[in-house]
Amino acid sequence: MSTEIFLIAILILLLISIVLNIFTYFKIEKEKNSILKELSNNSNILSQIVLNIQQIQKGFQHFETLINENKNEFKTEIGKLHKDILVNIESKHTSINEKIKEVEKEITDLTQSKYEELLKEVEENYKKIQELEKKIEHIIKLLKEPLTEEDLR
Repeated sequence: MSTEIFLIAILILLLISIVLNIFTYFKIEKEKNSILKELSNNSNILSQIVLNIQQIQKGFQHFETLINENKNEFKTEIGKLHKDILVNIESKHTSINEKIKEVEKEITDLTQSKYEELLKEVEENYKKIQELEKKIEHIIKLLKEPLTEEDLR
């Protein structure tokens, strides 16, 4: 009987071990499910973070593209403005040169016209002086001759 008791004791120990193993198995399964649930939540959070990072990267790339486009547009506009300014300066320079030539021509024409007027005036004055000289000579001649009755009248 001692072997039977010993076998029964071993059997009871085996049963206790099996029951403990079953409880441990369920406890491990519960922990495993809890960990898997937490991993799933973390995975969802990580997926959301990855999506947010991708959206931020897309936004940054879009922003960078806009900056480059605006930079290129700005360069283009500055180039156009520079060209317009140069064309305007050249146009003003040409216009000023033309005006200078016109003014020079007007000054030359006015000078020539005034010169011709003065020359005519000098000629007229010369003729008047000659006439006066003739009259003076005639008067001197008359003064040298004795006066007649006709001269007195």
